[in-house]
Amino acid sequence: MDYFPRHGLKRRLLTGFGANMYGQAVTFIIQLASVPLFLHFWGIEKYGEWLILSAVPSYLSMSDLGFASVAGNEMAMATSSQDQERALGVFQSTWVMITVVSAAFVVVIIPVVYLVPFGNLLNVHAASPHEVRVVLLLLSAYVLLGLQGGMLSQGFRAIGKYGKGTAWGNSSRLFEWIIAMAALSLGYGMAGVAAGFIIGRVIFYILWWYSLHRDAAWLQFGFRFAHVAIIRRLLRPSIAFMSFPLGLALGIQGIVLIIGVVLGPAAVAIFSVYRTLTRAVVQVVTATNQAFWPELSAAMGKGDVGLARKLYLESSRVSLWLGLIGVVAIGFGGGNILAFWTHKAIGSDPMLLWLLLCSALEQITWQSSWITLMSVNKHQRFSISFLAFRGIGVILAWVLAIEFQIYGVVISLIAIDFPLLYDATNQALKLTGETWQSYLQNFLKSPWITLKRVSRA
Repeated sequence: MDYFPRHGLKRRLLTGFGANMYGQAVTFIIQLASVPLFLHFWGIEKYGEWLILSAVPSYLSMSDLGFASVAGNEMAMATSSQDQERALGVFQSTWVMITVVSAAFVVVIIPVVYLVPFGNLLNVHAASPHEVRVVLLLLSAYVLLGLQGGMLSQGFRAIGKYGKGTAWGNSSRLFEWIIAMAALSLGYGMAGVAAGFIIGRVIFYILWWYSLHRDAAWLQFGFRFAHVAIIRRLLRPSIAFMSFPLGLALGIQGIVLIIGVVLGPAAVAIFSVYRTLTRAVVQVVTATNQAFWPELSAAMGKGDVGLARKLYLESSRVSLWLGLIGVVAIGFGGGNILAFWTHKAIGSDPMLLWLLLCSALEQITWQSSWITLMSVNKHQRFSISFLAFRGIGVILAWVLAIEFQIYGVVISLIAIDFPLLYDATNQALKLTGETWQSYLQNFLKSPWITLKRVSRA
């Protein structure tokens, strides 16, 4: 069965983009409504302690070492070449690996939670030591369950239904949050809210799995087709994949720490607000590029380099044009947005705004190249550059912050993205057999015919 037919390409891209934008809406609703709800029912002290406790298990989300994403690429390439047995082997092998790792973490977490006085260490007083332990255990289980959801999402990617799988995942986040907020409003404590998140996740995951089973009954959880050799083969690109969240953490949390140490908390608040506003452009472009991701995997899996090249060029061009439109809109309207959003608590700083918008546009320009490399698990070399330059960026930010204040920090972000832009683009061009000249000329074409051109490729 051909899960990635040419005639359905336009529909799949639009569905994927729509599902990603729906995810942005879900995130916005949760972020907007959570704060007033928690503050109303718990107050600022208890809410702050909840945030502290929930941050501890969040690091477990990285415990799959990027296997799910790398496996999703491999599965899409396999199904596009009509090799369901290979796709099933990757699916089951990855699921077994993630499940075993999760079980190992559970064995370690339980005694650690009971032996380490996290309440005292984290300065948590609104909950008893027993409730702190229960909350940490429940939230750890919640995060580890999320790894199973990652496999469900990759299953839909493998059968050409990225949009549907993404919509299920985003709906699950919304449903979990609603159950947890119901527990909050009914007067349950931290443990009750944590349990609400888990209950919502389990219920929705059952429905999510049933939907995947109906669309691809052959894609089953189990052990029969799992092989250690497959895990070993995926290990290297998986570890390389982890360089990206680590590099992003350096580029976000690391920069925030630098600003806090050198310039103080007020500068952190100003930078965070301005960066959140300008990153809205990047998020919209990311939603577009992620819709192209499974199609790039499928095209390369079929050996159709021509289609992959067209997809890459079109995603690059759409990214740039969307980025330019967003940058201009926020650049000229950002002052009014900030005044309304912060009730004029954060002053207008056009230079800071435009510098951050330049940084955002720069990232947008090479994002499609980065995703093209990741879509076929050819990102190992670039992952080294990415992590190295993000580390250099932190050092450069420190130096420039001393001399040029907050503007120096943003200049450091712009500076380190230039070599990354070249490296990612150069590797993607080699992968798709494209030239720099054709790539640059591509940006001059109209962005409004993209989907029509690609669907006829």
